[in-house]
Amino acid sequence: MLSAKFRSAIPLSILLLGIILLSPACYEAREGCLDVNAVNYALDTDRECADCCEYPVLSLRFVSVWEDQDTSFTFRYASDGFHDGKGQPFLIDRITYYIQDVALVANAGALHYTSDSVEVQKLTDSGTYEEVYIRDDYLLLNPALNTALEVGTLLRNGTFTHLRFQVGLDVETDDILPGSLPTNHPLSLLDTSMYNLNDERYLSNRMDLMRDTAATASSLLLSYGTEQQPLEISLEIPGSFALPPGLDLEITLQVNYAKWFEQISDIRVDSEAELLDKIVAGLSNSFTFLEISADER
Repeated sequence: MLSAKFRSAIPLSILLLGIILLSPACYEAREGCLDVNAVNYALDTDRECADCCEYPVLSLRFVSVWEDQDTSFTFRYASDGFHDGKGQPFLIDRITYYIQDVALVANAGALHYTSDSVEVQKLTDSGTYEEVYIRDDYLLLNPALNTALEVGTLLRNGTFTHLRFQVGLDVETDDILPGSLPTNHPLSLLDTSMYNLNDERYLSNRMDLMRDTAATASSLLLSYGTEQQPLEISLEIPGSFALPPGLDLEITLQVNYAKWFEQISDIRVDSEAELLDKIVAGLSNSFTFLEISADER
């Protein structure tokens, strides 16, 4: 049997333990992100952290296909299924082109761009270079290599009705000194074939083709730069899309490269200028919206 002295000590021990556990001196305040728009928003945080918030990103996923009246297949360079608008076969060795100015269009028509910027050296009117920041949403596409590309940080949420972007580069891009960019940037000289070193100008679009499939076929390099105004593409998001805060957004687009060449009557004999005009005319019809999704990181 417990002594009366021991029995009376038990409640006192429990009381002291409770006092210790509830003492403010033993509680460690939690530090974290208190921005509801961030992907790492922490509701149970006690105080705001310093630069720890991480924000959603917008990515574009590209599904490259070739679909004409006779054939339909996933785009690949080693194919004998490429035909112009009149059925003349030809070969594609490479296609590379730029996309820029990617924006989501809100219900009220406002354009929401990603927030990233990059510091570059840019040519001034006086002929010297100065350091400036430009919006950084340039994408370099190759249909056989690229599937998903990250556009940048998306600080806005809400309901969006359209996706807008431009195919090609604007004339001010030529004022950028390529060597001032990070080596992995789409505008750097990592891919020197997209920059004319002699003229010091970027190429917006480059296509390496063969005029037919014969072994003796002549090669054909088609390209244009900033002298060609960028082509604006606007794609409707069916039914619109309500993006909650704190979620990454991915939009999947289909690019049908047969549309680029369907207005060409005979790729064997058309001049380079004629071919470029017809390809540019078909560009706007080649992009199709497929799906949109928002996910936790």
